[in-house]
This record gives sequence, C-alpha cells and structure tokens, in this order.
Amino acid sequence: MVALRIAVAFAAAILLAGCAAHREPKISSPAEARELSERALDQLDAGDAAAALKSLNRVIALGGAQDSDYTRRAAAHGALGQYDSALTDTDVALRLAPNEWRTHFQRSLLNQKLGRIDAALTDLDHAIALNVDDASLLRRRGYLTLVAGRFADAVTAYDQLARVEAHSLAAATGRGVAFYVAGDWRAAAHEFDKLLTDIPEDAITALWFVKASLRAPYPVQWERFNVSRNGDPEWGLVQALETSRDLEDIQKLVGALTTSTTRRGITPCERALFMGEWRVIRLAGEGAANAFEAALKACPTDSIERTQAKVELARLRSGWVGTNFNLR
Repeated sequence: MVALRIAVAFAAAILLAGCAAHREPKISSPAEARELSERALDQLDAGDAAAALKSLNRVIALGGAQDSDYTRRAAAHGALGQYDSALTDTDVALRLAPNEWRTHFQRSLLNQKLGRIDAALTDLDHAIALNVDDASLLRRRGYLTLVAGRFADAVTAYDQLARVEAHSLAAATGRGVAFYVAGDWRAAAHEFDKLLTDIPEDAITALWFVKASLRAPYPVQWERFNVSRNGDPEWGLVQALETSRDLEDIQKLVGALTTSTTRRGITPCERALFMGEWRVIRLAGEGAANAFEAALKACPTDSIERTQAKVELARLRSGWVGTNFNLR
C-alpha cells in the first residue's frame, strides 16, 4: 500500500486527459499485470502519478485485478486531484478486501479532502476497529473530531491515544485544544499548564496556555517564560498578549511575524485568528467578528483554525464571550 499523496496537479490532469489517443499494448498475462502494478507503485513513489495511472488502467483492464491495484490507482487519482474517481476505486478495493484497514484510512483521507468530515470520520472509525491500537489513526481521529466540532469526542479520542502512546505530546495538546475551542478555558489552561511543566521551552504550548489563562481567567506567571523564549514566532504572540494594549502596536507586531521565504512565521489564517482572540481578550470583542470572518476565508476548510473561527463567530453573534461548559 503506497502512502496517499494529495498533491493537486491541474496541469498533469490536463496532460492525462490527452493520453487516451496513445494506445498502449494490452497486457498478455497475470504475471505481466503484477509486474506492471509494481512498476506503477514505483512511479507513485517517484511522484509520477500520471504514468502510474496509465499503468494501472492497463492492469485493471486485463481483469482479475487485486484490491491493491485499485488502492494504488486511487492514490494516483488522489495525487491528480481526482478525488471522486479515487473514492470509486477505494469502494471497489473494499468490496474485494473489506477488512483492509489501510483502504478505509485511504478513503477517510479522500473524504477529508472533499470536505466530507463526517464520512471521513466514519471511514476512520472502520480503520480503527480493524487496527485498534494504532496511534497514528487515533491522532487523526482526535484531529477530525476537532474539525467536526465534536469536542467531547475529541477529548475521548485523545484520552484513548494517551493510553496507547505513553507521554504523548499530541494527546496532551489535543485535549487542551479541544477544551479551548469548546470554550472551557479554565480546563484548557490547566492542561497546558501541566504540559509546560515538562516542556517550558515550547512556544506553541505557551501561547495556548496564555490565551486560555487570559480568557478563563487563570493565573499567569509571566516570569516563567523569560528564560525559555527563542526565535519561534509564537513567543512573539505571547509577548503581544503580555504587553500590547494598543491596536496599532499589536497590528505592527503581529504583521512583523508573518511567514516569509526566509523564516518560519505565522500564516494569514493564524494572524487573523489571533487578532480576533486578542480583540476578545483586550477589547471585549470589539472588531473581533471581522477578524474571525477573515480567518474563515484564510484558513483551510479541514483545519482546526477554521472550526475555531466558526465557533468564535457564533459566540460573538449570540452576545456571549464567557466560559462555555466543562468537558471533563
């Protein structure tokens, strides 16, 4: 099973459409089909999805194709952005081998790319049922339940991950993020406070902790960060929350942290979301709706950031920015 490469290649798809005029010789034997399928796998590994698709079309046209031929062709379709065709192939593969967890996982990834988060979760649950203790699947489930706005389910998924993967950073962070996005900021601050005890130099954890603490409220000992700050842009956002009260100053500071070609920074999605949070924390929500609306436009459809922007907007429109509910 080849790892699914989701790389939209519009030009390659156009090129592929024109390949029908070039007829390849038919495969004469099952042994030749096996050899060509393995060659297609090499082509996928090399990033040549169009060539792999041509090879696998020939294999499948012979008849008697295996489930792996369909999952490989699904990977080729997916790499070319042809997600509906890829899903059709995974359906055939699952009819041939219904207990292959990797194919359920592949279909989950494809449904996620199409924005079908509930379907992606259903497929993922099938994969987990067949491979219960796979940490990578449990991490993915936590992420998808967060994207779907199912925060209590996300906490449960990350609890399960913690049982499978000892001292899991993903599990601890995921729990905190689930509490935060749900609006249980005190629980979130508590989670990130514990995590910072183990990794005080981690800027991302520090940022989540400070945001949650200021919204809870929860005591922040700012001096704990003085010895651990490095060049990570999240430390700049922590500093902004600590010191910036003026809108013009915060806009300049956050603007200077934007990602460039020479260093890692924050994306337009992250910038808009942070400005919305800062306005909620420092300006009681004044102007925050516009910032969250900008985040909705800038953040990827299947991202936790976009889900957070939707939730924050819903709170503001209901006139409520206080503590939500306790997920513990």
